[in-house]
Amino acid sequence: MKNLQSNLIKHLFFLIAIFIFGFCSIMLTNFLSSVFKKELDKKTLHLENKIKLAEYIAEDLFKIKSDYYELALTEKKQKRILIQNRLKEKVNSIKRILEILQDGGTLKREIKLNISGYINDIKLIELRKKEIYSSIKTSDILPKLNHLLVMTKKLIGLLDLKKECSKKNELLKLKELNQKIRIFYESSPYFFAKIIEKSRKILYEGELELREIKKEIIREKKHYDHIGNIIIVLTSLFVIFFGWFTAKEISRNNIRLKKLNRDLAKKIKQTLKQENFIRGVLNSQSSIILVNNGKEIIDANSTLLYFFEQFKTYQDLKKQHRCISDFFVIPDDVPTFNAYITDKDYNGKNWIEYILKNPSIPHKVAMMKKGLLHHFYIWATQKRISKDELVVIITLNDITYDISRQKKLKILNTTLENSLSDIKNLLNNSNQGFLSFSQDLIIKKQHSKICHKFFMENLSGKNISELLYPNRLKRKKFFENTIKSLDLKDKSFKNSTILSLLQNEFILNKRVVSVEYKVLDSDTFMMILTDITEKRILEKKVNREAKILKMVLSVVSHREEFIDLLEEYRIFIDNLSSSIHDNQTPLRNCNTLFMDIHTFKGLFLQKELIYTSHFLHKFETKLSEFMELDGLSNDSLRNIIDKNSFIDSLNQDLNIIEEIAEDNFFQAQKSLTIKEEEINKIEQKILSLDEKCLMNHKFGEILSDFKNLKNKPFHLLMDSYPKFISQMSQRLGKSIYPLDLKIDKNIAVTYNIKPFVQSLIHIFRNAIDHGIEPIEERIFKNKIELGTIGCKIYVENKKLKIIISDDGRGIDIEKIKLKAQILSIETINLNNEELVQLIFNQKFSTKNEISDISGRGVGLSAVKKELDKIGGEVSIDTTLGKGTAFYFTLPINYKGGDFYDKRVSL
Repeated sequence: MKNLQSNLIKHLFFLIAIFIFGFCSIMLTNFLSSVFKKELDKKTLHLENKIKLAEYIAEDLFKIKSDYYELALTEKKQKRILIQNRLKEKVNSIKRILEILQDGGTLKREIKLNISGYINDIKLIELRKKEIYSSIKTSDILPKLNHLLVMTKKLIGLLDLKKECSKKNELLKLKELNQKIRIFYESSPYFFAKIIEKSRKILYEGELELREIKKEIIREKKHYDHIGNIIIVLTSLFVIFFGWFTAKEISRNNIRLKKLNRDLAKKIKQTLKQENFIRGVLNSQSSIILVNNGKEIIDANSTLLYFFEQFKTYQDLKKQHRCISDFFVIPDDVPTFNAYITDKDYNGKNWIEYILKNPSIPHKVAMMKKGLLHHFYIWATQKRISKDELVVIITLNDITYDISRQKKLKILNTTLENSLSDIKNLLNNSNQGFLSFSQDLIIKKQHSKICHKFFMENLSGKNISELLYPNRLKRKKFFENTIKSLDLKDKSFKNSTILSLLQNEFILNKRVVSVEYKVLDSDTFMMILTDITEKRILEKKVNREAKILKMVLSVVSHREEFIDLLEEYRIFIDNLSSSIHDNQTPLRNCNTLFMDIHTFKGLFLQKELIYTSHFLHKFETKLSEFMELDGLSNDSLRNIIDKNSFIDSLNQDLNIIEEIAEDNFFQAQKSLTIKEEEINKIEQKILSLDEKCLMNHKFGEILSDFKNLKNKPFHLLMDSYPKFISQMSQRLGKSIYPLDLKIDKNIAVTYNIKPFVQSLIHIFRNAIDHGIEPIEERIFKNKIELGTIGCKIYVENKKLKIIISDDGRGIDIEKIKLKAQILSIETINLNNEELVQLIFNQKFSTKNEISDISGRGVGLSAVKKELDKIGGEVSIDTTLGKGTAFYFTLPINYKGGDFYDKRVSL
């Protein structure tokens, strides 16, 4: 009670102190606000004084202007002197004002009222130096004022001279003086306008500054008012809060007394409830719980009566038994008594003391119930109530079912160990490796022996990603991120789909190993490793045999054409070194060689030659690298040619063909072979005959027949392209209809056109690789699934026309512009038709990757080179997304030979 009264007095004193503090804070805030506002008003007063000084300057300038003009109208010299003095006085007054504006000071100015009955007023204006603002510039007016005094003095002198000349009647001099005086007055308006403008600028700047200062002062006053209001509000809230808090504490003291009585009554009830609750918890336990005072049982839960069904109440049990150990028995199948507690002497201690002294040893007891033996774990805990009293809490937990289950589990473990041993032997003797690893990529202990064959080290505890990717950081990172990102609790097909994206084939210890991934549980993956080295070797062997078979079939099907190609290639090889001309640059020689090699590579790919086409592709790469070097020379180019044996790779292919084909495959067929040079000689002899002989019909037929000997049906030169397109489309995974070749079989040509016809392989190859889209893309574009490539050859207007078309992607003009930009080709002034023609430029390819099929950008340039040799022309019609068509026009008569149509007499 005394404590409550003392708290009340303290709270009252605290409340009074709060109110005094609040009152003083509000008064101090008001005082400081008024002081700050007065300082702001002083700032405004000084600026108004400065503006007043500027007004005085303007007022004096107007008076000076008036006196200056009055000076010209004054004839009396005495009055002019008086006006001059007045001007000096006003100039000095302005100078004094300017000094005050610059350096501060006090101006005493007499204000003349000129009103009857009022005397003049004296005005004092003070301006302190620290109040002067640097934005006001007065230095420009002083030179003007000094100049005004000089002008005034000169004007008075001129007026005096004018008066003397007037008296002497010197008209010429008088006219000259009038002219000078007039010039003075004509220049004076501009002069006064400038000096008045300066004074107005001072006044204007002052007014602007005053306006800004007033705005700033208003803002600051509002700021001070806001701060004052905030302080007053905060102080009021502080006083109200702590006043309320103090009153609340006083009220709480009264409530606490009442609450103490109520809490005491509640605690008594709660203790009773808690006792009942504890009793209920004990009774609900499946374990037997007893309380012993060291001599006898003093309490137990209802589980004890449930076990000993012969006793209806706890009192019945106490009447007959002092301790539960009366029911302990020894199991028959236990070889020693040490595992079970019995009611006997334990080194001078009873069984309870023994348990208490040895709490770390697991103790068991056995008791009978309806002829069945029950096993219990028994614990004893001692609790001292007072110096003389203690209780021992004994707990018996029935483990009969657990012991039975352990016996069954032991039998199952033995069986399982035997099964695991059998499975382990089975896995170790299989051709597959099995291991498991956790989601943190650590390999677990169990794995089959064959895994050591692949990794050559102990796998347990190692990181699987480091074993699979020891030197491939990016792939290792991808593998780790994929495994760690999987949600193994997700049982959908998502995990198996993601795992299928992982690499499933590795080279481990020089063996090709196939890998399969499986999810075992929430943190374990299984990896199945299968040695497929022999399978891959067999596949390579089968693939090689398939390539050889395709090569032989292709060559056998077009034997004559292949023999012609061999002859051309051998001639090309024989003339390789001599084809490097010293009168040409190394780069030009290299480009010419590059296009020839590229064309031969395409022709040999068409015939499926394995080693020759591969060698030519590698040689192309060497030439590309050579052209990038500095200091190119024709000798270094010859050196590269000499270091590479062109005939070896060809002989490898020919040996394979000879092994499979008939013995006389490369021998000429039974026919008469006449060299073209001999035919040309006979033709020249016929042409050298007399014109009368040539007019003879028989000589004309003979000449025509000799020409026919040099010609060959055009369709035979195109015979290999349908098969080439079929094979190339299969190789690139493109679905294309058979080549739609429309050609008049009567058209025959000389062999001079053959290099151009061979170069058309690049047109067909680009149509397949670049033009025709995959099936998925064609379906997406609403096109027919299979692509179409067409070729039409005919004679029109004595011109041989060749049209090669496809219904593919078309040529992308934007890609051409981008490639031209990379190659530094100007495209601003080119139209679309001219842009498309750029694809015939050397090294111009819109494909980013180089393969043995395309990508080097020389194929179409080779076509253009051969076309130019025979004087032909080409145009391109392309539509993005729809297709491309090449239109070749070849003259029937050209410098190198003739085309002709047997149906037309040409």
